[in-house]
Amino acid sequence: MYRIVFLRGFTLVLLVSLNTALIRDKRTALSVLVAMCISLVWWLNASASSKTRLTGRYASLWYALGAGAGTMVGLFLGGL
Repeated sequence: MYRIVFLRGFTLVLLVSLNTALIRDKRTALSVLVAMCISLVWWLNASASSKTRLTGRYASLWYALGAGAGTMVGLFLGGL
């Protein structure tokens, strides 16, 4: 179950990191597309989070680990 929490943090922060790099490089069309994906993932994440029973220290740790991994992958993809 913690895999889902990890993937939520990973996906959201990957997209934010990627979009930051796209904005920096003035890649407007891709940046708008990724921004739409961020909003979609944010909406789905908020909706799913309100229905889950995963809370507490372990869930927050897995979310944070996913966010860190998402940052690394997003920055890598943004540099391509």
